[in-house]
Amino acid sequence: MTDQKFDPAVAIDALIEIFTAVPQLYEENDAEVERRDYEHSDLTHVVELLQFGGVQGYKLAMQIKENRLRRREAKDQNFIMKPLYELVKQHQNWLPRLHKIRDEIQKNIRVNQERRYRPRSDNELVRSVIGQINNR
Repeated sequence: MTDQKFDPAVAIDALIEIFTAVPQLYEENDAEVERRDYEHSDLTHVVELLQFGGVQGYKLAMQIKENRLRRREAKDQNFIMKPLYELVKQHQNWLPRLHKIRDEIQKNIRVNQERRYRPRSDNELVRSVIGQINNR
């Protein structure tokens, strides 16, 4: 067990961020892979159809390399993230409930901060001490 204190407000914010960011990033990566595939097709057609010198060939090779590296980054990130993406997509209907839970947690925090103890007896010492505690 860690020494850190569990904070429900932080936890619910993290869950909402996961349910929001994971699908967005995954789908952006898919779109990036598709864009890179189209770009690669264009670059290989340039290599196939045009005559070019050494400098142009080097520039084309560097563009193809950059294209493949960026595509690989997107594919690798999605490969690693896929189990989480599938879980989040399967339970996307939880997101509205998570927002409601966050609102409830924030309300409970406010209520707890405003909570005051009211003495049930007429004991003056108790009333005095409780009054000091409530005024903090």
